[in-house]
Amino acid sequence: MLSRPVEQEYINRCNRKEDKLWSFVCSASWKAGELSAIESADTVIISDFLTVCVAKSKCAVTFITSELLSVWVSNLYKSYCSCYLCFVFS
Repeated sequence: MLSRPVEQEYINRCNRKEDKLWSFVCSASWKAGELSAIESADTVIISDFLTVCVAKSKCAVTFITSELLSVWVSNLYKSYCSCYLCFVFS
């Protein structure tokens, strides 16, 4: 188990990387006008985050739950983006 300061630094470092990635993807997606770029980035970020959680817990139940959660969040995000784009471009 990591000490609290080390764990917090790891989380902060991951958040900074995700912020940069998310900013790049949103910018590229906006310029290209494609929703698929956002969906792909969303799936990658969620997948990476859940992989870290599963690696820490080492539990099959957590793995199955994380996979289901990943699919659910991804689908929810796709619905949100689709609704938002319909609103913006209508």
